[in-house]
Amino acid sequence: MTFRFCDGFDSYTTVANLTAKWSTVAGASFAATAGRFGGGAVFNSGSGLNLLLTKAVTIPIGSRVRLAMSLKYSAGTVAYGLNSGNPLLAINAQQICGFTSLGLIVVTSYGGGTAMLTSSVAVNDGNFHWIELEYYLNGASSTAQLFIDGVSQGTYTGSLGSQVAISSVSFGMGYVFSGTGWLDDAIVWDDQGSSFNTFPLGPRRISTLLPNADGDLAQFTPKTGTSHFAMVNGGYSSTNYVSDTGTGNVDLFKFPALAYTPTSINLVVGYFFGQNTGSGSTSLTPKLKTGGTTISGATQTLPVGTYTVTQAPFLTDAGGAAWTAAAVNAMQIGMGD
Repeated sequence: MTFRFCDGFDSYTTVANLTAKWSTVAGASFAATAGRFGGGAVFNSGSGLNLLLTKAVTIPIGSRVRLAMSLKYSAGTVAYGLNSGNPLLAINAQQICGFTSLGLIVVTSYGGGTAMLTSSVAVNDGNFHWIELEYYLNGASSTAQLFIDGVSQGTYTGSLGSQVAISSVSFGMGYVFSGTGWLDDAIVWDDQGSSFNTFPLGPRRISTLLPNADGDLAQFTPKTGTSHFAMVNGGYSSTNYVSDTGTGNVDLFKFPALAYTPTSINLVVGYFFGQNTGSGSTSLTPKLKTGGTTISGATQTLPVGTYTVTQAPFLTDAGGAAWTAAAVNAMQIGMGD
């Protein structure tokens, strides 16, 4: 498995909700309709506000880490320039990509802030741009590739830094001196494994779907009433839930159709927000049903007394076929115990 994380920023209502999925959040504001396709996005505005979202990951040493996002700066936005303390992208809290005062994106050495590769196009034009970076630490044989809107900005080969395991990735805006920056549709993956390991992906769109009906199995217990889906589609601040004290039960949920028809779909990721209210060990097993077949994702352990988000990536439909819009529109996702 090479997919590590994604966020379309459409499941939030306030900036405080971001801590459900991100390990740390700094300098961020949230706008529910400012995203690339009209959904949510995080932004910063004004002098010196340095947005930075960090996610803990486990990427082994020797991997080619890939980071992608939709990025927008208001026309004429001016940055402080390359500043290792305020990165555009970072791994292990070390800058690997920055934003210059001229609106160019720069790949840097690992934490050093030294420019190694600079984009040929500026992105401070008031439009969203799809940014993809592959970064490979391997001493003097390190490499980096930068793409903007699917167009190569060049490849660097040389010394970026020594090999390290990657325990965190960060998405930021650099140090904005004037203007506003927005961030949407962030993805993290690498070159390990046999699936979801290509680069570049090309411009991507993350669609966030919330349950809108009960599925074929409804064996958990709703907090109130008889509707299961209505207990789990209320967002991170909702006090509703479904629960179960037994084993072997499953809740499945249906979802609205996609608002558009994509030409290709990389994967579907189920995100689950839950906790263990007891004192022992409690697990959650993600479920996916398509075409009459139900499969299980990797079992997740729920923490005691603390809500947390767990993720379950499904690279194919339940029958093992590549995802299509029709399969997504008819899928059911849920969980079992």
